[in-house]
Amino acid sequence: MKSLSAVFLVAIIITGLLFVVTMNVGTAQGGATLYVISGFMFDTSGKVISGASTYLINSTGSGVSTKFYSDSSGFYYAVAPPGTYRLVSSGPAGSGLVYSEANIVLNSDITKNITLTTVSVSPTSATLDVGQSQSFTANASGGSGTYTLYEWYVNGTIKSAQNNSTFSFSPASAGLYSITAIVTDSSGATSSQSTVATVTVNSALVAPTISASKNTVDQGQTSNLTSTTVETGTSPYLYQWFAKAPNGNFLPISGATLPSYSFVTSGSTAIGVWSFVLKVTDSTSTQVTVTSAEFFVTVNAAPAVTVSPRTVALNAGQSQLFIATPNSGSGSYTGYQWYVNGAAQMGQTSSAFSFSPASAGSYSITARVTDNEGSTSAQSTAVTATASVIPTPTPTPSTSPVASPTSTPTSTPQTSPTGTPIQTPTSSPAPSPSPTIPEFPQLVIVAALMVVTMAGLIIYRKQRKKLTV
Repeated sequence: MKSLSAVFLVAIIITGLLFVVTMNVGTAQGGATLYVISGFMFDTSGKVISGASTYLINSTGSGVSTKFYSDSSGFYYAVAPPGTYRLVSSGPAGSGLVYSEANIVLNSDITKNITLTTVSVSPTSATLDVGQSQSFTANASGGSGTYTLYEWYVNGTIKSAQNNSTFSFSPASAGLYSITAIVTDSSGATSSQSTVATVTVNSALVAPTISASKNTVDQGQTSNLTSTTVETGTSPYLYQWFAKAPNGNFLPISGATLPSYSFVTSGSTAIGVWSFVLKVTDSTSTQVTVTSAEFFVTVNAAPAVTVSPRTVALNAGQSQLFIATPNSGSGSYTGYQWYVNGAAQMGQTSSAFSFSPASAGSYSITARVTDNEGSTSAQSTAVTATASVIPTPTPTPSTSPVASPTSTPTSTPQTSPTGTPIQTPTSSPAPSPSPTIPEFPQLVIVAALMVVTMAGLIIYRKQRKKLTV
């Protein structure tokens, strides 16, 4: 009974208050008829709102009722003469809650419970580069539950023809922007502006430019690629290098994720023109990637050299000229180095090398060549030089003639045509060993023998002629 009595008492008090207010307002309006619109106020979660101001506005935009504030139960009311009004409610200070409903026809007392219409914008923040777009969505709730109109604002300025629940923002310049929305439901109730979505816009991302320490390398050399500093777009940045081998396709280089890259070649690196690009991705909400222009590095085969002649035989003290013939590399050669048995020969830096062995032996001759890219070849295949000792001549000993042993020559008697016996000497056994007679005395003896023989022939012919006569 006590609880029922309490409820009855509250009802009597509220009715009395409304009567008093009506009478007071009526008195203020000079006895005109006044009507009351009243009810309870809720937020979108169904929670009552206390401390919200409520009043009516006529067609001229003038407030015609005193602002009344909802009590702790969420009860509100407003009083005005007959007419068509806009009912406006504002939530407690700092709540951001606003309710506005047009075309309230007040020709009798009206009971109207209000669920405030609210709207939020998503995403709540975004980062863009100039030239990008970001889509925002207005998420409405409360009111009638059916929403017929959306209004979008950028930095507080309404965007014309943007009446849908989504809005595509495409900034033309860098800066900081705020995006808000207002929604109207099917009963004409309009929400307060949504909470602000913040957009940070940076300059458009520009691709870097590539340069290299060497545009041409030989196998085994390195070219260091670098890029210009990226200062546009939104930092931080992601980097990825791509390479294309001769007659190949662009492929990402594993681990090459810095602004610079070292192209290290070896003997197995394909010769020809290699292409490189650098892709940079920034940190906008929707990432932007730009690609540099292609950069080219030419890879030559490593320089090599051959030495000729291949095999040489010579005497110690003689000289032999060797020639180094280079190939591959850049094609332009700046220096040579000659080696004998693996030891570098001081000052021997031209393509020709004169070798003069001081002693007999087998010698290995090799060379290296350096091209104008600074690449030095491996040592050439060795050629062999075999040096011999020059034989020393043995002099012939000179001796005096030795007299033959005393012997009595024997002769066979012969008879001349005249009957005169002729003595014919018989040869004696050759002495053993025969003495060596100097060359000049031998000539004298031969000449004397010839003279004696000729004289004998002359005497012989004269004797024979006498006998014939």
